[in-house]
Amino acid sequence: LHVWAMEIYDRVLFLDADTFVQNSLDPLISIDLQGKSLGVTKDIRERKWVQTFNSGVMVLKPSMAEHERLLKLLRSGIKFDFIMSDQGFLNEVYKDDWHEIGFVNNANLALYRFQRTFWDQHKLEDINIIHYTMSKPWKCSSKGPYGPICDVWINAK
Repeated sequence: LHVWAMEIYDRVLFLDADTFVQNSLDPLISIDLQGKSLGVTKDIRERKWVQTFNSGVMVLKPSMAEHERLLKLLRSGIKFDFIMSDQGFLNEVYKDDWHEIGFVNNANLALYRFQRTFWDQHKLEDINIIHYTMSKPWKCSSKGPYGPICDVWINAK
């Protein structure tokens, strides 16, 4: 939640540690959030698209007031999906206040496995951020079920 306290910046692009950036993020940083507080992508759970978002890649405008509001909400006993940790909390807080930033900006590995037709509609080189949700990149193997996507990480220079 501390990314909201980074008021020294006009915008913050938060990336989970298990993401890999392979293209310029300039367009993402300057994306129009169309009046929404958060730029994120739709999530997949239990092999299906869901109406919640994945918080592994987020675009936001820092604000100490918002940071303090989030901390107050967290301490208030607000009900959220604890299994998803911060993602569950943020989905509860921003459930109607997020803008879709597009698959290419958070290519969740779960889609490679469970929505392969959708994944294959995109060229690998056009994906800006790969999110290694199903197999952490530091544990990836070329011979595993995510071989071609793991190779992107393994062969990175």
